[in-house]
Amino acid sequence: MPEDKKKDNKTRIRRWIITALSAWAAAVAGACAFFSCQATEWNVENIAFIDPHPTGKCDSLLAGATLTMCWSVTVSNARKSRLTVVAATWENMDSPPGDLLFGRVHILTPDGKPVPIPFSLDGGEGKEIMIQIPVHTSGYVAAALNDMEQHQPAPLLLSDVEAHLFAHAGLDFAGNKVTPTATSEGRVTAWKRERRFAKLTRLVVLKTGRGKLFHVELTYPTNANDLLD
Repeated sequence: MPEDKKKDNKTRIRRWIITALSAWAAAVAGACAFFSCQATEWNVENIAFIDPHPTGKCDSLLAGATLTMCWSVTVSNARKSRLTVVAATWENMDSPPGDLLFGRVHILTPDGKPVPIPFSLDGGEGKEIMIQIPVHTSGYVAAALNDMEQHQPAPLLLSDVEAHLFAHAGLDFAGNKVTPTATSEGRVTAWKRERRFAKLTRLVVLKTGRGKLFHVELTYPTNANDLLD
């Protein structure tokens, strides 16, 4: 074989090897970058709020036209590293005249015991809590609650206060009219609101030790047939 032809073949082989090695190196670098990015994303703090809904299992702390309302929610650490919640606040998204506008959130266990802040969540851990927020009512709702407190021992549980408000004023805490569904014997089996109804809305913000903010919007009622559990 002529010498020049041998040199051409060697050159081609060398170029092929260099091209193959370059492609392999690029693929390895890309894979490393991808998995590094995935690992970084996995380590970024993230709180998930699961099934937030109003609940009546907390004390109403009824005082005139003001009471505390509660929402049940599971807060979940959706990453692998431990995080700490260092502050919890709420904001009134309705802002009617005379109502409370913002404040600190009180957090309770499902059986009503205080959860001190700060509290921590391990990676992947979920914790069911109750979020307690004061609400100042007005109009017919305030009048009914005032009457309830003055003329008989006020029920302690929020669900009992709601049931009393339904039965004696035909209203819920948001001022919506509620209509009973009863058996032929007169026993009430359900309550229903009109198709269009008002809502109480509160925005809750949890702050972590790294300064990240996570929001959840809480409403009452959630639907026309919603009753506190």
